[in-house]
Amino acid sequence: GVRPVSEVEIVSRNDILDRLRDPELRLDRTALCLGNPSSPDGGTLGPVRILEAGGSDQSPWIEYRAEKEGFLVLAVTFDEGWTARLVGTPETLATCPTALGQIGVTLPPGHHRIRLEYRDPRVALGTGITLLTLAVGFWLLARGRPESSPGSQEA
Repeated sequence: GVRPVSEVEIVSRNDILDRLRDPELRLDRTALCLGNPSSPDGGTLGPVRILEAGGSDQSPWIEYRAEKEGFLVLAVTFDEGWTARLVGTPETLATCPTALGQIGVTLPPGHHRIRLEYRDPRVALGTGITLLTLAVGFWLLARGRPESSPGSQEA
């Protein structure tokens, strides 16, 4: 699911439980984001109207309209491998993990479509290790078996 919110609070990991226990907290309109370098500035945001949504689990998209900057919480578990972009542009949108472990996305004003994509950051490392292993294996095969020395004989 997708949930637009009107307020974003940046909280630390130390304060998250106290904030979630607060009876005044309304998670239907407030997203609690764990502070990180790509977190939104926080404060009151404009309303977001979701027009359409689709895509796959690894690459969902959402079309929306917002008069001013907005914020969206997606029912997808946050991971560093997720990125959010405006469709048709190279612009990456700010994301942050919410208090409930979901993805929060800061939305620019206007009528836009965003696409989220998941790329496991460990795939590049695994690919590099595989290629290095293959290269060493081929090198060892190309060297061939060492020839036996003239003085040695098999029994």
